[in-house]
Amino acid sequence: MNRIERFEQSMIAIAAIRNYSLYPLGKTGRSWMWLIHPLRIHNYKPNLLVISGFHGDESGGPWAILNFIKHMTIPAANFSFVPVIFPRAFNIGKKLYPRPNCGFLPDQNGKTDNQSIQSIILKQHGNFLYLLGSNGMLDLHECSNSKGYYLYSFGDIQTKQRMIQAGKKLFNLEPTGTPIYEGQHHILNGDVSEYRDGSIEHFFDFLHCPSVIASEVPKIGTTLHQRIRGHEVLINTFAQSRIETF
Repeated sequence: MNRIERFEQSMIAIAAIRNYSLYPLGKTGRSWMWLIHPLRIHNYKPNLLVISGFHGDESGGPWAILNFIKHMTIPAANFSFVPVIFPRAFNIGKKLYPRPNCGFLPDQNGKTDNQSIQSIILKQHGNFLYLLGSNGMLDLHECSNSKGYYLYSFGDIQTKQRMIQAGKKLFNLEPTGTPIYEGQHHILNGDVSEYRDGSIEHFFDFLHCPSVIASEVPKIGTTLHQRIRGHEVLINTFAQSRIETF
């Protein structure tokens, strides 16, 4: 049994125990991209979507999502998840190209990157995924060349600040002034705000999602266990903040 098969076996078991449904969004290579969503959506609860696994060398997010579902103690939200967006990359544990998180929209310079099969599948289900994350979307990432934590954010300032504070308790904060994307932008107080790069975060902001965050947990100097635990704390922090503002 390979890596993605073991993950899917755990996902199926945990979803069944917690009364979640599995829906195949589309097939990428030999594996499916799965959506985990509640059997019933309650209108009096916020709809929150958590995604991860765009890159194969960022394995902490998918396992953190399963742990979060298994031990979930927050009943006041409708949670949905896409834990592994790029199954083949996850299976081999490497970042693969073309970049999967691009081409959803033209970037701030008017350029539209070529879409990957992952972004095509996600955009095909864009309206449905937006409904599942209409009150907030969190994308879990890990930065392989960083010693510090930071995030990309759109929308609600309170949620952004709480996510920065939660990350600071778990990891070092990436220094202000650190350049990203070949110096086109710089991190400011742990945040890159309103960065419109054609990503799924940009797409959700375009759809008027009130709070969109991509968290970047550092890989340098951290263990997989630390990153998984960190992602779980960040999911909880994001959820609590969005519930309070619902």
